[in-house]
Amino acid sequence: MTTPQSSWFKHWFDSPYYHILYKHRDRSEAGRFVHNLMDVLKLPAGKKVLDLGCGKGRHCIMLNELGYDVVGIDLSAANIAAASEYSRPDLQFVQHDMRDPLRGLHFDLILNLFTSFGYFRDAIDNLKVLQAAHSMLLPEGKFVLDFMNTDKAVRELVAKETKVIDNYHFEITRSVESGEIVKRIHINNDPDLQFEERVQAFNKAALFSMFEAANLIPESVYGSYQFEPFDPNHSDRLIITSRKK
Repeated sequence: MTTPQSSWFKHWFDSPYYHILYKHRDRSEAGRFVHNLMDVLKLPAGKKVLDLGCGKGRHCIMLNELGYDVVGIDLSAANIAAASEYSRPDLQFVQHDMRDPLRGLHFDLILNLFTSFGYFRDAIDNLKVLQAAHSMLLPEGKFVLDFMNTDKAVRELVAKETKVIDNYHFEITRSVESGEIVKRIHINNDPDLQFEERVQAFNKAALFSMFEAANLIPESVYGSYQFEPFDPNHSDRLIITSRKK
């Protein structure tokens, strides 16, 4: 399966192999992260939360269980179909492009988690995600971005790796190409089962600049899902909390 570089996410995230490769990212892990996040944000129950790039809804489900009114959006029809099995009046899922605002809806908190950002080769498209989030935030609303720490990721890049999961053989190669961290996934050596992930290697300074352009004011920066202080040399994650300007 050869796909255009600009639309890799449309094919990979709709593939069942994506969820097999990342099956360790389960609801239990999501629950721990959501509890830690809400301990930091101290958002009262009943507030409205939007998850941009919600996948099959694991974070949304946990947020709803904590008492929040939650909407999750994702471009993948397969993901939204799976997530919608858990729908209820205060937990909704919509197939939608994160670059476009949900018209008429506003939120106290908007989340973009698990490196669901930097997918677009055109810088304007990545900025549109932040601008859309800004437009949907209520006054004093918060936006949280959970991104990888690209300084460490690039420095410690594993060029080749093999994983066997559920009897599928994943041959994975990684590289940095024109400012993108590129992961190529070959499955069972089948030429029809080849996918890519491409993420812009934005560092903290680049993201802060984009936040400013989108009228989002960074407030805190964390380096792990336990919300430890961010260290550019050692942190695995780059989690930025911000508020609407």
